[in-house]
Amino acid sequence: MNKKLPGGPAAVIEIGSSAVRMRVSQLKHGEIEMLDSLEYPVFFGHEVFTTGRISFESLRQLSSILTKFTTALEGYNCKNVRVVSSTVMREAENRSFVIDQLKIHNNLHLEILEYSEEKALICSEIIRLLKEESKIEMKDALIAYVGTGSIGVALYDGKAICTSQNIPIGSLKLHDALGALSRECDDFYPAVEEYLDIILNRVDIPKKDIRSIILTGSDLELVASVCGAEKSGDLYTISAKKMHAAYKEIRMMSHSAIARRYNISEELAEILYTALSIYTGMLRLSDGVQKVICPDIDICDAITRHMLVPGAQKEYIAQTNESAIVSAKRIAAKYNCHGAHSDAISEFACTLFDKFKNLHGLSSDKKIILQLTSILHSCGQYINVRMPNQCSFDLIKDLDIFGLTHEQILLTAFVAGSDEFTMPNVADAGAIPMTEERRLEILKLVAIFRLANALDKSKRRKLRISKIRITNEKLEIKAVASGSALLEKWAFEECAGLFKEVFGLSPELQIKSELLK
Repeated sequence: MNKKLPGGPAAVIEIGSSAVRMRVSQLKHGEIEMLDSLEYPVFFGHEVFTTGRISFESLRQLSSILTKFTTALEGYNCKNVRVVSSTVMREAENRSFVIDQLKIHNNLHLEILEYSEEKALICSEIIRLLKEESKIEMKDALIAYVGTGSIGVALYDGKAICTSQNIPIGSLKLHDALGALSRECDDFYPAVEEYLDIILNRVDIPKKDIRSIILTGSDLELVASVCGAEKSGDLYTISAKKMHAAYKEIRMMSHSAIARRYNISEELAEILYTALSIYTGMLRLSDGVQKVICPDIDICDAITRHMLVPGAQKEYIAQTNESAIVSAKRIAAKYNCHGAHSDAISEFACTLFDKFKNLHGLSSDKKIILQLTSILHSCGQYINVRMPNQCSFDLIKDLDIFGLTHEQILLTAFVAGSDEFTMPNVADAGAIPMTEERRLEILKLVAIFRLANALDKSKRRKLRISKIRITNEKLEIKAVASGSALLEKWAFEECAGLFKEVFGLSPELQIKSELLK
């Protein structure tokens, strides 16, 4: 949630695959104004994508660049600084060492964004920008960010992101992956197209669901210039026909020929080839799209907004949570999960969470874990009715749910995968770091979820909570029933033990029939 934002300018430093960038901005009359922008070219991406590590030489270069940046910031009296990185540092095996050395030598904390965080931040900025341009059709829009090392793909239904996926390939990584093949033959474009189709065809979005395509990425300006894009404000519009024509022209050309044709360096020519092949590959995900909208934004835009604009962070969290719930419901439908039952226990769980928030001590961001657990907890029954809890855990822990970090996914998986009545074994929490604080947090979530689940044990939405009262020793829940609720009463009593063990309160359920009202 937004705390009071620090005054003065803000700086975002992004450590990318091919450049280290810094942007200094301030808020003036409610609008973000850029004060300065610096960029140094680097080759970290080539190094990480081929060796898996950042070398000592590259680390020294990075430290030197950051020293220059922080010196420049002194002229702006800028104290509000964030340093971020995405794919290049995510995939560096020695990233912990890099973080430590930058803290020691530059006194800067490097945040490595997860795929989901990076994608959610960029998507939120794209949606914000396009909503300002009301003439643009946003319903059923495929949104994709083509980075140097990954592609984030999402489907926006006009209100929320309803599905999303991360594809571990980007313009630079594709170039490095197929570099040997390009040296063996001049016309290797069929192999590139086939390779991309194999990857992009895994995107779980039917063509009929896509009415428009919105693309952006680190190489957008280069692609836009080659395709003869029209620009209005921060938006490029590229004709699909022109994009296909540009790719058809360069796909048979050598990198040196591309460089001469467009008056760019051979290094940029190599990236242009793979970037344009990905952009045209994205067009093949849809039928009949005539133009592509390309917002000229990046991760720095989104982070700067959160640092400077009051309420931006709160709005982002609300938007991301809504999209996560919509995405989870779409996944649950594939596993024949009971939608009405999920809605009922989600409502019960959120009511319990809010009613005694002063006692459970969980942060507000844990409510989304209960909501997602309510939606996904029964998906394991689709796989194996003998071991539904284990199957639910195994399925959920590897899901790609929009905006959620890996830790949030694992928390959801563990709460959903807990056995219904026995004391959970928190040691089975997978890759979550098991501090005592984390163990207690999981137990609290499981205890709340079990009570909520018990209140709709029959999956027929018989109960409606009318009152919740907390005393020193009891949690009293009064509910009105539309029919016999003996099953719910029994399940509630079976789940009460863990709740009392965790919170020190004895849950009591008092049920009154609607007929006696």
